[in-house]
Amino acid sequence: MQAKEATKNTKTKPASRTDADAIKEDFGMREGWHPEDLKMWKFLREVVNRIEIAYVATYPPQECGIATFTKDVVTAVSKYTPFSEPSVVAVGTDVAIEQYPKAVKFHVAKTDLQSYLDVADQINDSTIDVVSVQHEYGIFGGPDGSHILAFMERLKKPIVTTLHTVLSNPSEGQRSVMNRIAEL
Repeated sequence: MQAKEATKNTKTKPASRTDADAIKEDFGMREGWHPEDLKMWKFLREVVNRIEIAYVATYPPQECGIATFTKDVVTAVSKYTPFSEPSVVAVGTDVAIEQYPKAVKFHVAKTDLQSYLDVADQINDSTIDVVSVQHEYGIFGGPDGSHILAFMERLKKPIVTTLHTVLSNPSEGQRSVMNRIAEL
C-alpha cells in the first residue's frame, strides 16, 4: 500500500495547455492546421465572444409576439457569444412594474419620450457595441411610434433594425417614421 501511495504522490503534473492547444480543442481542429489558422482562430474567438448587444423591444413577461421573438433571438445569440452578456431595453407601459429577467438592463416607458432619451444616453456611456431595434407598429410611443426616432437619433452606437411589419399602404406619419428609420 505504501508503494502505491508513493507512486501517486510522485506523479508529475500535466503540462499546461498552450493557446494553440486550447484553440484546437475549442474549435475541434484536426491535424493539418497551419500557424496562420491559429491567428485567425484567436482573432475570431476574441471578437465573436465579446460583442455586447442591446436589444430594444417588448420582452417577457409581456405577452406579445415581438417579446417572444426577442427572447428567442437573445437566447440564440447568447449561445454563440458565451463571454458576452445581453442587454435588453424593455419597452413597456408607463405604470406597470414588470418582473423582468436578468437580461433586461433598461426599461423604456412607452409614452415617455424622456425615458427613451435617458436610456440612449446610458447605452452611449456603456460598453454596448451595437443596438438591435425590433420595430413593430404599436410598440413604441409617440405619433406612429415616433419616440423610437428620438432614441435612435440620440444613440452613438451602430444600429441594426428588424422590421417586423412593412405596410403596403402606410399613413403619411408611418411612412415618415419608416423613412427616417431607414436613414438612421
